[in-house]
Parts: sequence; structure tokens; C-alpha cells
Amino acid sequence: MSRYKKNFITEAIIRIDFTTPILELNKTITEELDAYILKSFPQKESKNSYSEELIINPNKSVIDRKKSEFKEWNYYANEKNKRFCLTKDFVFISFKQYISYDDFTENFIEILKLLAQSYDDFSCRRIGMRYINVIKTEGDPTDWSDYINDSMINVHNIKPEDSKFTRVFQIIELSNEDIKTKFQFGMHNSDYPAIIKKKSFILDIDSYKVGEMNIDAIESTIPETHNIIENIFENSIKQPLKDLMNE
Repeated sequence: MSRYKKNFITEAIIRIDFTTPILELNKTITEELDAYILKSFPQKESKNSYSEELIINPNKSVIDRKKSEFKEWNYYANEKNKRFCLTKDFVFISFKQYISYDDFTENFIEILKLLAQSYDDFSCRRIGMRYINVIKTEGDPTDWSDYINDSMINVHNIKPEDSKFTRVFQIIELSNEDIKTKFQFGMHNSDYPAIIKKKSFILDIDSYKVGEMNIDAIESTIPETHNIIENIFENSIKQPLKDLMNE
């Protein structure tokens, strides 16, 4: 995805869930870490957020709800199209204007290293990376034969005569050793349940790894995960779309 002059990425996300909560972050953030984050994300906003835990009995009915409050440290850049969020339980980064993989990850990894240095109990139990591509072009809104891998759009041929599509969306789940992927693709149709009128195709690739990891393992897992996502994307599109992204 980063090899082209332009892309169709509407959002790229990395989220890391901590093995155990970093309780200090519920009150404050170290001055050194705060100053470093502000270099890349100069707008800072903090707020109190809430989570809810449902307690369910064996009959699968809710018997209690437990609400907890936590501090959310948000940092923004580029008119809030880039966001870094840190809480006691997780950290994530979101880019809605994506330039390249290096631009996306370089500062994030350096911040994670400083986070690991600042808090002795730092480790993670899950890393997730997600790329959402929304491909928009002109022409027949249901004809993607020039751009998308034939095996992904053959299902379109099953519709009865004179029927019109209102939505065509599929989900595939994959396993690459210890990295799992959920791949969602198709014509989601923002006008549903009306028939499809806008030529738009989604490639939503979400890969993750579960297991306790220190900062070194995190640093090596991020590019591994990206490589899997990039390979899926490349195998999903045809040369005319690649040419379009290089114009």
C-alpha cells in the first residue's frame, strides 16, 4: 500500500492492549513522555471516559453491570486527522490521512519505547493493525472486473435475472502462524437498503497477534503484521487499479 503515489486508505489503526493496567496513567503522564508525544501530535486533550462490564449468569442473561472511570490522554495532529490515544489499558494510533508506512509507524514505535522506559510493568497482551481502503471510481457501480481479483467478485454472478444488488459484502478469517486476520470486502453501500448507485468497494484488513510481548517483540510484530496486510491487499487488486494509484 505504501509503494504507490496515492492510496484509498480512509483510516489506518494500530492498537496495543496492555497485559496489566498502568494505573499511574489514570492520574497523570510523565513530563518526558508528554513532551515527546507533543512533538508529533501537538494538540492535547484529556478527558474522563467510562467502560462497562456486564456480568452474565449461566442462562446468558445480564445480572449486573459494573461501570469504571478512566483517564484518556488524546493527542492530535494535522487538523485531527492523526490521533494518538493513551489510557491505563491500551494505546492506539489512528491516521485518516495516510502517506506511508514509515510515516505511520516511526514516531509511534519511538513513543512505545519511551513508554516502556517510563513504566516498569509495561508489556502487551494483544497487538492489532487495521487498514480500511475505500476504492471509489466512475462507471457501473457493481462492475469491479477491471480492478478487483475475480475470485472475490464471482459471487456477484449469483443474482437472479432482473434483480439489483443492495449490498455485497463478505468476510474471510485467516491464520498465519500466530497472526490472525479478519478480511472484510465488498460493496457495503452507504445508501442501503436502496440499490447500489455509488461505485465504491471496501477492502478492510484487520490483523492481530495475541500473547504477552515486551517492547522488542512489539517492535518486530508491527512490521510482520503490516506485511501480511500488504500481501492481502496486493492479491486483492488488479494492475489497472495499481496503475491508477501511480498516476
